[in-house]
Amino acid sequence: ECGSHYARSLASWSLLTALSGYYFDLPHGVLGFSPRLWPERWQSFWSTGTGWGIFGQCLHDGHVEASLRVEQGSLTLRELHLGSVGEASAGEAAVDDQALEMALASRERGVAVRFPARVTIQGGQTLRLSLQR
Repeated sequence: ECGSHYARSLASWSLLTALSGYYFDLPHGVLGFSPRLWPERWQSFWSTGTGWGIFGQCLHDGHVEASLRVEQGSLTLRELHLGSVGEASAGEAAVDDQALEMALASRERGVAVRFPARVTIQGGQTLRLSLQR
C-alpha cells in the first residue's frame, strides 16, 4: 500500500493492528488481542463493523486485569482471546456490575475466555476480566 512517494491513507492502520495483535472473527464471535509491545500495561483502540472502543490489560504478580469498553455501537462475543498473558487458572468476568459465566482455555502464549452464550456489550458498557495466572 505504500511505496516511493505514494501511500494510501489507511496504510498506517496496519501498524495499530500489528502492534496490538488485534483480530476479529465476526461469524464465530471471537475478538483477540496479543500486544507486541508492553503487554504488561497495554491500551489500544479497536473497531469492528458494529462498534468501537478501547481495550486494556495489566499484568502483575500472577494476576491479569483486562477491560474491553464499547464506546459506540455494540459488540457480540462468544470468546475473547488474550495473548501475551501466559496461562490462567481461574477468573471472573462482568459487564459493568453483572457477573458472567465463563470458562478458560489455554492458547499459544495466552488464554481464551469462553462464554457459554454470546454476550452483547452495548455502547457505554465495559467487559472486565480478572484472571489468576
